[in-house]
Amino acid sequence: MLRYTTLISGSSGNISYIENDTDAVLLDGGISFKELNRLSDVMGISLHKVRGILLTHEHSDHSKGVGVISRKLKVPIFTTYGTWDKVHPKAGKVPEEHIRLHHSGDMFDLESLNIETFSLSHDALDPCGYMVGSGDRKVAFVTDTGVVEQDLCYRLKECAGLVVEANHDVDMLITGPYPYFLIKRIMSDQGHLSNLDCKELLLQVLGEKTKAVTLAHLSAENNRPSLARSCGEQALSHRQDVSLCIASRYKPTEWIEL
Repeated sequence: MLRYTTLISGSSGNISYIENDTDAVLLDGGISFKELNRLSDVMGISLHKVRGILLTHEHSDHSKGVGVISRKLKVPIFTTYGTWDKVHPKAGKVPEEHIRLHHSGDMFDLESLNIETFSLSHDALDPCGYMVGSGDRKVAFVTDTGVVEQDLCYRLKECAGLVVEANHDVDMLITGPYPYFLIKRIMSDQGHLSNLDCKELLLQVLGEKTKAVTLAHLSAENNRPSLARSCGEQALSHRQDVSLCIASRYKPTEWIEL
């Protein structure tokens, strides 16, 4: 069994929870420990199963709570060398044995969970994405990236679960309140995937093993869940066997079991 929920997703905070029968891992730590406890109670999550935190990059909506969460749960933080260089001055005192650094592309085991890492293209020092596997099932988290390399697309075809960024609607972004420099950043190769980018990516990576797709990291100002869902449904129109859900910045998604 492998199941997961995106507890919260957006510019105000990001954190997901993935578990099998015996072990669990958190992806990112962009909320307070108090909020993590609240969301865990909502979902019936047993935080004592958590064996570590996978940190994608240093931006505060992904990292601001990671130090406290690590200390409270007494679990290690797994992240890249560059990300930790940026995060550790703000993370507070983290025991040396709870700092587990790796390079993008590395693979390792976390108790009974298998972890694969991959590079992302974002305006951070050393951003990294993760695939979490148990047995023959795995889920990939692909957010906060402006492009997805072809090599990664091949690997995503092997995943039963996909959590993919659908950050913005291009028309809303261009005509919205953001200044030009920020629009340019978001639309760059080191920015964020748009709804249409997400649709094109899904058309490339849907494989025989794909069972579930979650669209994540939606912008509050430059997107609407209905627009993201429409693009997702278009990509999945020929795959009635694949479920689709939209991650929220306000509440957890339903459990997805692979």
